[in-house]
Amino acid sequence: MSVIKNARVNGHSTKRRKLSHELDEAERVSLKSGETATGDIEDEGCSAESADSDMNMETDEAFAAPKPGLQTRKAKDTARPGRPTVVSTASPSATLMFQAQSLVAEVKPDYASRMRKMRPFADRLIEVIKAMPEKQPMSLSQAQTFSRKELGVAFPWRVKPAPDIKYKFSFSKPSKTTIQGTFAHHLGPRGNVRIVIVPEMPAEMFQEKDYLNYRAIHKRAFYLACLASTLQEKLKEEFDVQFSFADGNELMPVIKLSSKSKQKALTDCVFEISPSLPSSVGPRDKMTPAHNCIRKEELSKSRDVTDDEGSAFYNSTIRSLASVESTAQLFEHAVSKTGYFQDACLLGAVWLQQRGFSSVRADGGFGLDEWAIACALLLEGGGHQGRPLFSPRYSAIQLFKAMLQVLGGRDMHDPLVVRGVMKLSKSEQPVMYDADTGVNILYKMTPWSYACLKHHASISLAAVNSKKLSGFEPTFIAKVSDSTLQFDESYEIDLSDAQTSNLHVLCEVLKKGLSDRVSLIDLQSSHNSSWKIIVSSPSTKGGKVTVGLLVNPEATLRLVDHGPPVEEKQESKAFRDFWGDKAELRRFKDGTINESLVWSADTPVTHQIIQYLCAKHFKLSPSTITSSAVLQKTHLQSSLSADEAFQAVNAKFQSLSSTLHHLDGLPLPVRSVSAASEHLRSSSLALPLEPGVARPIDAIIQFDSSGRWPDDLRAIQYTKIAFLNQVADKLTQNDRKLETRIGLENTSTSSHGTHNTSYLDIIYPSPTPAIPPIIFRLRIYHERELQLLQQVLSSKSTLAPPLRETYQSALHSQKQTAASIAHTTALRTLITTFPPLSTTIRLLKRFIASHHLSIHLPQPILEVIAAHVFLNPTPWGPPGTATTAFARCLHLLARWDWSAEPLIVDLSLAQDMTLEQRRDLETRFAAWRKMDPNMNGVSWFVGTNVDSTGVVWTQGVVGADPKPPRVIAGRVTALADAALNVIRQKSDSESKIMTRVDWDGIFTSSLEDFDFVLHLKGRKAKKGSHGQFKNLEIAAGLDVDTTGVDSVGSYIEDLRRCFGNVAIFFYGGSNAVGGLWRPHIRGKETRPWRIRLGYSTVPVPMEVNGEADGDDGGRKAMCSVNIEGMLAEMGMMGEGIVDKITTKEG
Repeated sequence: MSVIKNARVNGHSTKRRKLSHELDEAERVSLKSGETATGDIEDEGCSAESADSDMNMETDEAFAAPKPGLQTRKAKDTARPGRPTVVSTASPSATLMFQAQSLVAEVKPDYASRMRKMRPFADRLIEVIKAMPEKQPMSLSQAQTFSRKELGVAFPWRVKPAPDIKYKFSFSKPSKTTIQGTFAHHLGPRGNVRIVIVPEMPAEMFQEKDYLNYRAIHKRAFYLACLASTLQEKLKEEFDVQFSFADGNELMPVIKLSSKSKQKALTDCVFEISPSLPSSVGPRDKMTPAHNCIRKEELSKSRDVTDDEGSAFYNSTIRSLASVESTAQLFEHAVSKTGYFQDACLLGAVWLQQRGFSSVRADGGFGLDEWAIACALLLEGGGHQGRPLFSPRYSAIQLFKAMLQVLGGRDMHDPLVVRGVMKLSKSEQPVMYDADTGVNILYKMTPWSYACLKHHASISLAAVNSKKLSGFEPTFIAKVSDSTLQFDESYEIDLSDAQTSNLHVLCEVLKKGLSDRVSLIDLQSSHNSSWKIIVSSPSTKGGKVTVGLLVNPEATLRLVDHGPPVEEKQESKAFRDFWGDKAELRRFKDGTINESLVWSADTPVTHQIIQYLCAKHFKLSPSTITSSAVLQKTHLQSSLSADEAFQAVNAKFQSLSSTLHHLDGLPLPVRSVSAASEHLRSSSLALPLEPGVARPIDAIIQFDSSGRWPDDLRAIQYTKIAFLNQVADKLTQNDRKLETRIGLENTSTSSHGTHNTSYLDIIYPSPTPAIPPIIFRLRIYHERELQLLQQVLSSKSTLAPPLRETYQSALHSQKQTAASIAHTTALRTLITTFPPLSTTIRLLKRFIASHHLSIHLPQPILEVIAAHVFLNPTPWGPPGTATTAFARCLHLLARWDWSAEPLIVDLSLAQDMTLEQRRDLETRFAAWRKMDPNMNGVSWFVGTNVDSTGVVWTQGVVGADPKPPRVIAGRVTALADAALNVIRQKSDSESKIMTRVDWDGIFTSSLEDFDFVLHLKGRKAKKGSHGQFKNLEIAAGLDVDTTGVDSVGSYIEDLRRCFGNVAIFFYGGSNAVGGLWRPHIRGKETRPWRIRLGYSTVPVPMEVNGEADGDDGGRKAMCSVNIEGMLAEMGMMGEGIVDKITTKEG
């Protein structure tokens, strides 16, 4: 099924925010407990003292002209092709500050207005709570009977009390009732509002030891049940009353009230009733993370074991319930201390939301509440000798940066203590401890969610600290949380039948088993949002958990793991206990005998490890584990190994290069032999040694400069032929097995003497019987040609238009030849550095080909786009698999506003492109848009460090359409956006795993959108074998006379030359060529006849014009487009290739 059903073919694209292109990695600063953030912030040019002046810095805002037309999102079409593009000269830090201010203004709600509308409902709830009658103390059995008979409400406790407890349960009017929550303190952004009503339980209800063994939790559950019963009785017509766990904390149930009213003020508002404990419950010095306040032996008989047993989690839960008022005072003090605290919280809320974090434990356990508390605390302390870590003079963006420094640069496993002096030992859980309240702010986080938060904070810190470009887009606008874009591999594990559903155990097992193959493991599970008040708690049965991995590409390819040597008895025993039957002793080449693991090459090793460990440690069958599809296995199928094929041709090219350099007797010494083919940069969709027609592999040879070269373009071409002839003779003398052939391109330019059309084919014999020979097509590049062409075109002498077009075409060809050398050199280095890049490029080319767009998109441009997601992966880290990298290519194509901004990519590993180089490219882009506002000459502007023009591959030359034309560029954007929506919908669904069926939909295109389709005969038929004789097919593939023959490609070129003014053709390697009539052909059925219309027409009956017009009696000649005739001509041109022609009308 195709996903691009609604991605229509037109010349426009979606309006979107400006895309930041290159963000260099900034140095990551680690804030230790004795350091402040002041130094680093000031180094960024926006110190606390200069915050106000930086705020008022004037900046040049670029006119980000939206793309005209296609609206695949809810965006108003305001495109104007003639709108100018302005190059901004403001510094990145000033631009970031301005953009942050605009974002804050956009997301900040009208707090006073919203609270005014919701206050009457909140007051109504408070009145009901205050009017509730008291209930005398009663035992557990009495309370259970009372709950069942009187209240009609269950006790919302996950941890049930032991039947022999002695403490009593009662209900008294709250000592005070307040409205809390980040929105109430004017810290929350627009969107759904949560109003938390907090009745404080009276101190008289508690005893001295009630902080131990869940006693306070049990009393609070009874208190909450009484509240729920009364609220259900009094307000059942107005509110839907349910139980819920506050932020997924199973020790902290609350009452959730959703209004049944359709009033606008209440449709996006939820009220929560969350009773707090008096501050006297739980002395702080006895409830630190190091203290154990749970006696497990007294409770293990009455409840299941869960990961909430940890006393540190329990202690922080008790203390957070007892410090509600203290937290409110902390917010008030922070607001009074700095006016930017609230804005910094809004920026933090947006940042967290884009990364899928919230205060809910299943969403990481770190949301706006934790951000606001941490930021407020660090304005109070956390620095050297208890001083504030953050200055109150920081602006909002400086506070945001400082928070990223703390989250990304400091290891919270080494506890950070604020507002007090206390020594806490290292912990597996992250700890930011508020000594004043006794709460670990990060207590709801898990080790894996903290690692993920730290990872994102480090990446965002590098983006916002970039000296070259603003990091606003990747930090605040891009949605980072989509699992397919975020993680290299994803697995869904059904724990319903597992021996334990403890995610901590699962994480530890996977972490140990995957070892250095992964750099990060993230676990995501669903959570119960609410349930009926007649049930004590939702089901605890384990469900599905999604495992996301960031992998190390090189380590994932390792098939043999070395364990401890046999001499180390204790380590060997532990190794065998963990791996079971999978462990085996092996003797290696160096003579050592080690425990080892051997994995298969057919399935990803990570998948094999996860499957085996889940079976051994959790008794799960393989059917309970679903993995994300591996795209190269399904959409890049070939009879050959891609790595082996590319390595073979590269090795042969190195041999040829060495041979050429050592040839004696040539007129000039060889300066260089350069690769210039996609086969030699391991990026071709079709493998170079794949059975079929032999494909020549382009290479460029350069000789030393010499005055012996002629100074005439035509003479230079003849000299090249002579040089190639001598090279051929020397090669065949050196190796009799080689076959060489000199040729000229069969084009109209081959006789002009201006184009480099001569070449030498060097044919290496076939390595095996079924594989075609390796053929290198060698061309000579002479730098003087470029200078001569530029001189002719810039001279004052008048050139006839056809001759000028010939010189322009030759100049463009020379520039592409020079660019191909530098481009191939850069890509070969990148592909060596990033192992998944080669497959990523091939997947992107497959995607373009599957949608019939290959003939419109230059292959080097697709390679640059794929390289971009590795060199500038922000807001993620570098992709570790081709599947993830391909998804990010779709993300880039969907968000790139090519009509209003250039794509600038530094292809060097050092990323040393200067700011001046970038601005020069931006200036060139602005000049192109000013000169060509309708984008008839250039649609995509892609500048790199090896192409300072930005248009060497995409410029339309001599009246030809640009590559891609505007309509095709819009089509690519719409396709990528549609595919990205499939990925996002999958990420938001219950099952987050992209299956093979999902990917097949992205790679499937419909022919229904085309006006006509030329159906081609099968590939075997084109070769003349009709698939009847395998030996004839193999022989055709080994025939060097067919070298480079592409009958379909030649046919399409003929179609574009003859009918390009009336139709746009689409082809991507399939057995169909699609066509769309241009708008002037689709117009009125009849039109006035005139000479030189430029397309085939047929006459229609003469019409009376109404007035006499000389001798013709007022009759006017009319005609109509001869659609049938042109289609018939297309069929005749494709005789032997075209099978049939179909049209949309049938």
